Amino acid sequence: MNDLEGFARFETPRGFALICESLFEEIRESGLLEPWSILADSERTIRGTGRGPRALIEVGGGRVILLKQYLRGGWPAKLNAARYASPLRFLAEAKVGRDALVAGLPVVPMAGVVLRRARPGWNAWGMSLLWENAFDLARWLTGRTPGRDGVSDPDAVWASAMKAVAEVFSGGLYHRDLNLGNLIVREAVGEGAFEARVIDLDRAVFFSASLAGRLRARVCRRIERSYLKVCGADGPISASRRREDYRRLTEIGR
Repeated sequence: MNDLEGFARFETPRGFALICESLFEEIRESGLLEPWSILADSERTIRGTGRGPRALIEVGGGRVILLKQYLRGGWPAKLNAARYASPLRFLAEAKVGRDALVAGLPVVPMAGVVLRRARPGWNAWGMSLLWENAFDLARWLTGRTPGRDGVSDPDAVWASAMKAVAEVFSGGLYHRDLNLGNLIVREAVGEGAFEARVIDLDRAVFFSASLAGRLRARVCRRIERSYLKVCGADGPISASRRREDYRRLTEIGR
């Protein structure tokens, strides 16, 4: 697992980094192989959906890397939020993202991961290329997209996200934590058109066939919990619309 096609391994004093070969030089020159130094500078960090500090780093060629530290949630966070027992889950994320992208699925794969011994365990920092002008679904549906005065057609934004979900289902990608923060949307060519992608593939599984109905239903329940948490029962997408979308997404896999 330490040798992954398309990625270069770089040894560090207390661990190693696995970086997409096409971005390796830019990432190294931008100081991203020492992500803890970047995220320790409060002037370089940004706020975002999800746990952990993050920053946007320009790496040349008009490309921007989203850098974040991985932090655990739930009861494990009470023990130690920043430490993981093994680096294998992050190497698996890199492989899943690469395979899903090769299969043509609408995902934003990992561009690299830096792992450092924490004794016990490991600290981890992930990188991905920024999808320009995209915001997560939570921001779109709550009117918090910078530079916009609300959303004129939330149903169209939602529909684009559900289309991406349908595509990853059909392609065999099982995302264990697909919530409104892990679906990103941007305007597409054409008036009122939008396109969406899936991000944060930590602990995702890539199957060789279309996703089973029970797994589809589990993901849809996770999306619904996230929707209610972010938007509430009176949010912009009607309950009947959501139920119908979940039914359609689930029945395809039966």
